[in-house]
Amino acid sequence: MQSKADIGRFIEDSDSELGISSLAIDSIPIELLVGIFKLSIHDNTHVEGVFRISQVCSHWRQATHNTPCLWTRPLRVDLRKGRPSQGVYLDGLSSWLGRSVPLPVNLTLLLGSSGISERILEEILKISPRWQCLRLRVAEVLWRPPLSLASLLAECRLDSLEKLDLGREAFSKDINLPAFPHFDNLPRLKSLTICIESSVVCMPWAQLTYLRLECDSPPDDALDTLAQCANLAVASIHISGWESGELTAHRDIITLTNLDTLFLAFSGLNKYVTPFFGCLAAPALATLTLDFSSMYSDMQWTRACFVDFQLRAPNITRLKIYFGDLTPEDLTTALQHAPSLAELELKYCSFFDDAVVSALYCEDVVKPLAPCLHYLVLHLIPKVLTADILAGMLASRWWTDSELATRLDLPAVARWTYLKFTGFRGQLWDRMADLQREGLPIRLR
Repeated sequence: MQSKADIGRFIEDSDSELGISSLAIDSIPIELLVGIFKLSIHDNTHVEGVFRISQVCSHWRQATHNTPCLWTRPLRVDLRKGRPSQGVYLDGLSSWLGRSVPLPVNLTLLLGSSGISERILEEILKISPRWQCLRLRVAEVLWRPPLSLASLLAECRLDSLEKLDLGREAFSKDINLPAFPHFDNLPRLKSLTICIESSVVCMPWAQLTYLRLECDSPPDDALDTLAQCANLAVASIHISGWESGELTAHRDIITLTNLDTLFLAFSGLNKYVTPFFGCLAAPALATLTLDFSSMYSDMQWTRACFVDFQLRAPNITRLKIYFGDLTPEDLTTALQHAPSLAELELKYCSFFDDAVVSALYCEDVVKPLAPCLHYLVLHLIPKVLTADILAGMLASRWWTDSELATRLDLPAVARWTYLKFTGFRGQLWDRMADLQREGLPIRLR
């Protein structure tokens, strides 16, 4: 429920707009009543909330039933066969969906190994032109939804669909199809989550601005897919590594002009990761996250290949790296070629050592590394850093307000705005606590 103050402010604003004062509850104008209902229904319990309100009195029941927007918040539909009281559930679902007409709806379909209830699925498919967001979720680990369901979805009218989440696992092949069903009639689709097993998947790739791609086939298939996504702004790509340090075939540079955020996760036994960067250009890229936590082999990193990518993505301001077998020289080189880098976050990165810390030390006579860096997060760094070296580097990039005011020139680097360190112990913790007391914006956990 919203606070009484929120509801009170809304009523006061509505009083002035509608020219009303104190009224009996059954004579409150419908616009005000519906506004109060909206404020009173919490997103997490909106199903129970709207039903409770509709049962207060006949006037409220009529108001809720005739207000479609009260019935359009995200709805989770249990498609699993064999649930108790399925008839009652189906009747309630049908009523709910009917009261939301003609507005678009957001649905999450819950699936499981017990199979799919054909009656409930039929009720859902009937309103496919009104789907705005559709998500598939499985209730059991390692269970995969059937390909026949994807085929049924692809045959629907999907005029309003803007977000489609087909899950992060490949579909189980319960029917024989020559290829993945064609989703080629999605005029408004902008956001897609999908797991592919080949690059032959028919989707309106060029429309997408958001893509989460799980690739259960060679990583070149992910590159083939990205090459079709000219308008991506945000991409989350989950692939294996390559068997060698070179691409299996020559390919042109893939230029993603609008790409702002890239999350790239590698998994499996193949250890070469930089071929991905060898054919990608992202001139607008601001946030890059690299996750190596699911790799089961010693990662191979080609420094020159990543530097070439940085030259084609010169505007990276946020870099996050989770795990990985880079060397201190690899990280230092990456920082040297990231002139706009403002935020750096490292998690369990053993390559962040005293040498990297020393390279970040700011001296007036030396051109500084990462001059825009003002935000640093270190989570559980395995290397035992030398407390004095880290403290000296942090202090070299910090000035109090009064110190800045008395300087004759601007500092060569940005001043810290946020520092968070997790897992520090002993002398390292004590030195950071000292700096914290001196005014540095340090958070210790």
